[in-house]
Amino acid sequence: MSLNVDAASFDLQGGIRGQKGKTGTLEQSQGPGIERVQCRRAGTRLVNIRERLLARSLAPRLAALVGCEQVAPEERTRIAASAAALICMGPIEVFLAVMGSIFMLDLLAIMKGGRRFTSLGSKKQSRILERAFKSRLYLLRGASVLAALPAKVAYYNQDDQCRLLGVDRHELRKEAALHPVTRG
Repeated sequence: MSLNVDAASFDLQGGIRGQKGKTGTLEQSQGPGIERVQCRRAGTRLVNIRERLLARSLAPRLAALVGCEQVAPEERTRIAASAAALICMGPIEVFLAVMGSIFMLDLLAIMKGGRRFTSLGSKKQSRILERAFKSRLYLLRGASVLAALPAKVAYYNQDDQCRLLGVDRHELRKEAALHPVTRG
């Protein structure tokens, strides 16, 4: 069955003339309008909220997650924001998994140390992370890896850290541009 509709019989306000049913104007529809759905799908405001929440959650834990003694406060917020932007580029499930892993580390710290992860000293934080990483429970092992992964990527993606490791990122990018990868 095909539906042939010519321009004369189509009404922008009510759909096809003479058709009874759930057609109507945007104001008459019960659900959200098309414009609002598109804005919600784009989710720029939601992404900004997720980025801020994740950056605030990662910043106080950054030194322990990366594995260094101390990170300067301004550098810590910059690295945490970079890690949050990296995570929020992906689907919301990744964001939820990282936030869940941070929650699991806090829960483990409360169970083992009596306080939240951020209020423990650096040595106790390292012990909690090591204990979670060596756990027989896959959930705890995954939580320790997943919480640290974006922080480590953002930390080691800095030019000064790359130089300390002996990696020249700009040279690697130039070399990669010379050898484009194609599928097929």
